[in-house]
Amino acid sequence: MAGLGAEPQTLAQTAFQRGREAGERGDAAVSRRWLERARRISGGAVQVDAALALARLAGGDPRGAVVLLRDLLRRFDFREGWTALAAAHRALGEPDAAAEALRRALSLHAPDPALTAMMRQVAFGAMWPGWCGLSGSGRLLVDGVDAFGQADVEVFLDGRKLRRRLPPGWRRGGQLALLRAKAPLLGSPIAIGSVLRSEGFVEWRDGGLCGWLWHPGEPEQAPWLSVVGEDGSRGRLRLRAFAEQIDAETPLARPRRFVLPQASLPGGLVRLFGEDGRQLIGSPVMRPMRRRVRSGTPASRPQNPGCDVVVPVFRQQRRTLECIEMVRETRPAGTRIVVVDDASPEPGLPEALDRLAAAGEIELVRNATNQGFPRSANRGIAACAGRDVILLNSDTMVAPGWVEALRAAVYRAPDIGTATPFSNDASILSYPSTTRANPVPDRVETRRLMALAARAGRGAEPVEIPTGNGFCMYVRADCLSQTGLLREDVFAQGYGEENDFCLRAGRLGWRHVGAVDVYVGHVGSVSFGLARTALMRRNLEILNRLHPGYAVRVAAHVAADPLAPARRRLDRLRFIAGRRARAVLLITHAQAGGVERVVQARARMLAGQGIRPIVLRPDGAFCLVDDGASAWPNLRYRLPDELDRLAALLCREGLLHAEWHHWLGHAPALHGLCERLGLAYDVHVHDYAMFCPRIALVGPGGRYCGEPDLAGCAACVADPRGNLGETIAPAALVARSAAELAGASAVIAPSADTARRLARHFPGVRPRVVAWEEDGQFMPATRAGGRARVCVIGAIGVEKGFDVLLACLRDTRARALALDFVVVGHTQDDDALFEAGCLDVTGPYKEAEAESLVRAQGCDLAFLPSIWPETWCFTLSLAWQAGLRAAVFDIGAQAERVRRSGRGTVLPLGLGTAALNDRLLQLCHLRARPIADAVTTMHDHLTN
Repeated sequence: MAGLGAEPQTLAQTAFQRGREAGERGDAAVSRRWLERARRISGGAVQVDAALALARLAGGDPRGAVVLLRDLLRRFDFREGWTALAAAHRALGEPDAAAEALRRALSLHAPDPALTAMMRQVAFGAMWPGWCGLSGSGRLLVDGVDAFGQADVEVFLDGRKLRRRLPPGWRRGGQLALLRAKAPLLGSPIAIGSVLRSEGFVEWRDGGLCGWLWHPGEPEQAPWLSVVGEDGSRGRLRLRAFAEQIDAETPLARPRRFVLPQASLPGGLVRLFGEDGRQLIGSPVMRPMRRRVRSGTPASRPQNPGCDVVVPVFRQQRRTLECIEMVRETRPAGTRIVVVDDASPEPGLPEALDRLAAAGEIELVRNATNQGFPRSANRGIAACAGRDVILLNSDTMVAPGWVEALRAAVYRAPDIGTATPFSNDASILSYPSTTRANPVPDRVETRRLMALAARAGRGAEPVEIPTGNGFCMYVRADCLSQTGLLREDVFAQGYGEENDFCLRAGRLGWRHVGAVDVYVGHVGSVSFGLARTALMRRNLEILNRLHPGYAVRVAAHVAADPLAPARRRLDRLRFIAGRRARAVLLITHAQAGGVERVVQARARMLAGQGIRPIVLRPDGAFCLVDDGASAWPNLRYRLPDELDRLAALLCREGLLHAEWHHWLGHAPALHGLCERLGLAYDVHVHDYAMFCPRIALVGPGGRYCGEPDLAGCAACVADPRGNLGETIAPAALVARSAAELAGASAVIAPSADTARRLARHFPGVRPRVVAWEEDGQFMPATRAGGRARVCVIGAIGVEKGFDVLLACLRDTRARALALDFVVVGHTQDDDALFEAGCLDVTGPYKEAEAESLVRAQGCDLAFLPSIWPETWCFTLSLAWQAGLRAAVFDIGAQAERVRRSGRGTVLPLGLGTAALNDRLLQLCHLRARPIADAVTTMHDHLTN
């Protein structure tokens, strides 16, 4: 099964691969179609977006390429992105924007030799006197030829004018400026370090060293790898073969691979370097081995030796200086700030640190060369001379009281070795969610969350955790003394070294805790470029090899989640802080689709009226609270056990009334919530879950059931494939729903058809009909002609007519009809549709892009093959918004709306496949007639 039930990652990978294959064949249209599908399924994966941007550019959609490229280039600096952006702006007739994109490409990268003509056209098109570029070999070019051979070109290296060539040692320079007639050339100044930089990764695997290396600024250049042994031995080799698969983040990366057998390696630590002198990520490397860990008991001392904050720094000048400033503002008296400058390449950062050190604000330790986080942290710890230490990342934000609270947590018991606070990005200590990315707070929000955490955690015991987290970890001096420093030999630039430290300390009897009354913000943007994912994977493998069972222990902690009560307390305070005088309770399911769309619209409307919308959704055995704007992932209440707690949270919210939108997924105990709160409620009807355990009135045979009596319903649901999510007999379901409908202030249905069906099953109920949306004006789309093309919209499963669509496709192929089908959305088995000849299945779409996506298919007609009596049908609205008339079966709100509006055709529900295809062909051909004739003919079809 693929589509609705398939893994999105698998579907996206298949579409991506097919798109690349089509591109290699030169079939630009097919390539783009598959890549567009891959993007919708993957949600915008980096590699997919990069390939799609190039496909859009090649396919004549430069504006669409610009949209993707701008987003990618905000996150990644890659030459192909800048040059493609330049080409796209040039195609759009935007010469200045094209020149700016090319300037970025040339100032940070070597020029692409295949784009010489394009670069000349862009430069002169924007009135630049030419372009310039630098290659890794030291060739300096102006308009594609040697810069030093042109009399009207001046070259300056860091402000010093050059005459005939680049001088020895030019690689250590900062910038090259090139001018023609005193005017800078496009690409000037050139950042030498950026052009020459190398990036690589190494790990021990399969009895040797393997990894990759490349020059991001000049991917076509085969890099040199240097290998240096602990004994001083050296080796050098040129890498020519491209790596086939790596843990890539940078788009369109082209690294070169290497494998060094153990027999060819020197003993001890091995260091690997690129041509720019930078170590590869993962270097130094030592042969894998299990390190014997001592066992014992904590050797703690009762006295408090004082505390210092150690901040290793490397890049991000603004963020780093802000972090140091916040630490200075919030540190208690006697707390030193020890900053370790790990050979920062940003010119302004060392100077700023020097000024702070000269003013006595920090103690500065400086590495002559880049050493990585573990070694830098150890140098800082060593400078603290036996005091307690807080290891703090330079991309964190702290608030008053953080040091004191962490210290208090550590000294709660004599065997606590480390304490780590809550943060937006801290693995098991992440808040509010531990499974999704949390918003990064600013300084003000960090202070607010710290104050709330202090209130929520007042008097609470710290919670034991498997290991601390090095972004902000308080370590007792006696724990450090007994355990030793961070390991520098195996974790290279970082990731996992603090886990190893905590596990070693744990063998000595030290415990590690989460300080639940402390919050520290964490930007989390420091990375190791392309190698980040690979380094994390490698170091996790090392960690599990050094400490067998580590991953199992962490998994057990995550499953038990002892920090959940603390997160809930903090969520509760945040929730209360957002309280308004008036609120409305919205109860719904946890699925996407029409129900969620209505609930979100209701929440926006209420918020616009100054009323707080409070939404309850099911979350497994829990009920989850949100307010339509903020996330409260820890306000989860297990029902029925915690129904009283949920009611206690809600009873003070000034609730005016409640709206029941859906029971699906909720524990039966929730049905009594409104009575417990003394709250009036309305019931909004979205489907038939109140009397049909299958919800959509479609039986196990995949057809409309005809709405039999209760005995017929019981026979239908004897088949175990129900959709309601609870075990309840049809008679009991109807009885429960009848009581709840009778107690409702109002029962609201979106269509007259829905109201009639509901009244037939619940004779005492008189639903009020309120449409979910207005239909608006209808502007028919135009199409040039050709083969008839039909658009099917939505998430197409059995109820939505998947079997009907599949049969239509097979009949179309069997009879060689001039009829094409395209699905805007996804289905329960996309592959089956493709195999049957479906032109395209775009993949899931976002509401904002839906109309343009439907229009882009160039279809004659929308066919909505739904076989259940829909209560409203948002996809019908979408078809009309996109200018397509719709063909629907004679059932439900879809038929009611088409008849009322005249914007389509109602077909007999049991129409055979061949007759259905013939009718669709006929309806598509109406598009070729004048509009007035087409409308008259459509009316004739509706009335006959």
